[in-house]
Amino acid sequence: MQAGAFSVYDNALNLRNRLYDMAPSKIEPVDVKGTTFYRVRLGPLNTVPEADILLERVIATGQNGAKVVVECADGALQSSVSGC
Repeated sequence: MQAGAFSVYDNALNLRNRLYDMAPSKIEPVDVKGTTFYRVRLGPLNTVPEADILLERVIATGQNGAKVVVECADGALQSSVSGC
């Protein structure tokens, strides 16, 4: 799950720290058109219902842009399980 993405590392760190108790979390840097963004990711999660519950909890903290992201076996990212 991606809880948020920030161009400032400290903002990503603050969010990760706020959500730390909900699930394993990490910050992943990614380059988008020459700008580094820091994605706050939670998981891995084992089931769709588990992901749905966590998504609701994260949104309840005010992270309205949070979304479930599925990482396929080949490393590709999808927005749904059926995309793998």
